Amino acid sequence: MNQQVRFAVYNIGMAALLLLLTPLVFGPVTSALYSGWDVLSVAIPSMYALVAGYLFSRVFDSYGNLRVISSGVIGSAVFAATSGVGKVIYQSLNAMSQSLSSMPGAQAVPIGTRGMTNPDLLFISTLISFNFPIIYSLTKRGNLKTKHLLVYILPVLIYLAIPAIFSGAIR
Repeated sequence: MNQQVRFAVYNIGMAALLLLLTPLVFGPVTSALYSGWDVLSVAIPSMYALVAGYLFSRVFDSYGNLRVISSGVIGSAVFAATSGVGKVIYQSLNAMSQSLSSMPGAQAVPIGTRGMTNPDLLFISTLISFNFPIIYSLTKRGNLKTKHLLVYILPVLIYLAIPAIFSGAIR
């Protein structure tokens, strides 16, 4: 198998693995820690992202810096999409809670985001944790170019676009 095909297979495989495992980690952690353990609800997904980033840096270590960065961006896009959906859920629960509490005769409303992890904080922490090993390995090799880091705007745009699409801002 030539190097380009191997790179594509590794990229698709690693992204698919992240796509399957990330909701399994994020979902239970953010719902099980709904009681308000904010530190753990950010630390556990960040540690997961750090391990995933380390695996990405090891798998793609033999490739050039642009390919390593593109793999990091693909992995970051998975985290961005997962966090973006989490933000949609967070905003929806917040809106439902406000609507229900404003109804006449409403008492205690059990629906809400109190105790949930701030989705922006979760996205930023996982984005940094995931990319730290990748960027560190490129820096250690002396292959990191600042202009290549500009492609990391793509995961940020994905994270911002998902809630905008669901709210109707983007049609």
